[in-house]
Formats: sequence, C-alpha cells, structure tokens
Amino acid sequence: MKVQCYAIFDQCSGIYEKPFFSTADAVVVREFQDIVASNEHPIAKHPEHYSLWRLGTFDNTNGKILNERNECLIQGVEARALENNKRDGQIDVVDQSDRKPGG
Repeated sequence: MKVQCYAIFDQCSGIYEKPFFSTADAVVVREFQDIVASNEHPIAKHPEHYSLWRLGTFDNTNGKILNERNECLIQGVEARALENNKRDGQIDVVDQSDRKPGG
C-alpha cells in the first residue's frame, strides 16, 4: 500500500519537522487546520511561520520512498483564515500554485 509522506516546514528555523505519513492530503490538511485552530499548540501561536508539505510517497510493500516535487498543501495563515471563515459560515478558495518553503 502506498501512503503519502508529509512534513511541516518552519520558516523561522528553515527546516522541515519530522516527517509523518497519511493516506490522503485532505486528512492532513484537516489535522493541520485543527492544530492552527487550537490555542494550545505552538503552531497556533505563530501560524505565519508554518506550512504543510507533501514530500513524497512511501510504499510499505517494498519499503521504498519515492520523492516527488515537494508541494505545499496549505500555509498556516491560510488554515487560520479557513477556520475563521468556517465559524463565520463562509467558504473561500485558496490558490495553491507555485508554493515555496517560507513563501
């Protein structure tokens, strides 16, 4: 089975946090939004410094990690705005083109 590999990029330190795996982008985007919406998590305190990235694919049948072009799925400030809009009953479309770490 193939699963996706993800990491959160910290713009201030310039590094990706420890990678983690999931089956779908939508699941990790939702989890990232939950983190940003939480008042307790450090990412929630400075969402402008963080972004969520897909790094590649892991095939657990052969143990291989396939690196693709890293793709930013959502910025911390976008996740915060989406959460705020949900509370206000609004839905916005987010442009996810041409993302770069720290961008």
